[in-house]
Amino acid sequence: MASSLAPTSIDATYPVAGQDNDSQGFRDNFNQIKTDLTYAKAELEDLQTNAVLKTNLTSPAVTASNDLAGLALKDFLYSEDVGLVSALGTITGSNTVTVTNGAAFTMTSSGNLTLAFAGWKNTGHESVKLIITKGGSHSVTLTGVTLPYLHNPDAHTASTDTTGLDYSTRITIPALAGVTIIDVFTVDGGTTKYSSYPQTY
Repeated sequence: MASSLAPTSIDATYPVAGQDNDSQGFRDNFNQIKTDLTYAKAELEDLQTNAVLKTNLTSPAVTASNDLAGLALKDFLYSEDVGLVSALGTITGSNTVTVTNGAAFTMTSSGNLTLAFAGWKNTGHESVKLIITKGGSHSVTLTGVTLPYLHNPDAHTASTDTTGLDYSTRITIPALAGVTIIDVFTVDGGTTKYSSYPQTY
């Protein structure tokens, strides 16, 4: 979108020194200056409201919130991309992970956990990482989340032969002390949620 400012409409050669100049030329220039300042004010206020900012502006004060409200960023190079970590502290029982609060959630269990999920805002792909430090042999249940199938748990070598494999058994998160990491993701705004294989260390 082009700017509405039209500085070339101002006659920079007017008034002419050493001669009587028609006052209409002054009025034309002043009117164009006023018009351009009006456009400039509107365009600057639009930028203050909608621009992605590196830091807060001070004059006037504008807080850099940078909420793109689901708009796409395309064809860009990024470096040092850091996801927000939300610490849930020591928890037990039923808790809700609100995905708008971070890209990763840390928690320490003091008993068996049941985690529900809320705040999915997109129809595209969204995911969160759970980093669960278990204070004991506690179970973890993910409400409404489909976990992966357990593919041939007794096999020691890879094979394309699926004869006799039980694909009805799904992964469970082991009730073991340690740190368990699991990714939960959706592609339809949270209506259907899936998880990665849980990894316990």
